[in-house]
Amino acid sequence: MMKNMINILNRTDKRILFIIFSLILVLCALALNRVIITDKVYFNTYSDQLGHDRIETLIHCRKKLEWIGYILIPAGLAAKLFLITLSIQIGFLFMSYKIRLRSVFHVVLVSESVFIVAHILRIIILYLMDLNTLEDINNFYPLSMVGVLKAERVPGWFIYPLKMANLFTFIYFFVLTYGLSVVLKSNPARMLLFTLSTFGVCLSLWIMLIMFINIYFS
Repeated sequence: MMKNMINILNRTDKRILFIIFSLILVLCALALNRVIITDKVYFNTYSDQLGHDRIETLIHCRKKLEWIGYILIPAGLAAKLFLITLSIQIGFLFMSYKIRLRSVFHVVLVSESVFIVAHILRIIILYLMDLNTLEDINNFYPLSMVGVLKAERVPGWFIYPLKMANLFTFIYFFVLTYGLSVVLKSNPARMLLFTLSTFGVCLSLWIMLIMFINIYFS
């Protein structure tokens, strides 16, 4: 298994992989905006709050400006990968490990494939489920705790951490741990605590930030 991981890390071109991931995310966003979030969904969501004309205006503005979101997707992906790479690299510096930033970034990029699969699966399931409101669509994440506990029974500010508590996050954590152990030629079990103290802390801070924003604006 370690040989397979080494081959993947060595043979994968970072630029091509980043472009592929970005294209997949853009296609997922297109499918979400054009197929899943239909005009009917907007009317179901806002019919009790806004008049017909206001909802039509909202739909028109969304369609007119959605291209901005597609352009920002690669930038958002790059920022995410960079922050995770930076947190891990800082951890390596504190522990006096000598490893190149490019090597860490490569592991983080390959590990991101777990979340890419999650995005694709989410779009497929959303299409099959045919949810009727924006809230239901936004609150859904495959194989997560929010589905087990039911979003309508959970405070709004607590939904995001429940969405992040999903099978794909745990798989990503172990893939990242194993990838780092391959690069360092270290025992995966020894890297477990290190990944928790770097990526785990970074993820926890991000979740707390989102929770604070949700509480502040609720």
